[in-house]
Amino acid sequence: MDRIAADYALDALPEELHPEPFTAPALHLFGRQDDVVGYENGLALRDHYPRGSFVVLDGAGHNVHLEQPGITAALIRDWLARIDR
Repeated sequence: MDRIAADYALDALPEELHPEPFTAPALHLFGRQDDVVGYENGLALRDHYPRGSFVVLDGAGHNVHLEQPGITAALIRDWLARIDR
């Protein structure tokens, strides 16, 4: 597990490498039961993404797209329909 974790971990967060706000549309989906990073950490980045949409799904962990595929697909479709507005 240590070897996997060493290959998986980022040396620095993208927001640290690029401190200027990301001004393009962005969709952030989090699982409330994520025990890998936690949804609070993701929500704390909201100021870095002024055009970001942030969603926390109850009943999902780190793999939101696998644990809640229907609602994830619906959210992505809705977001894609709105990004050009």
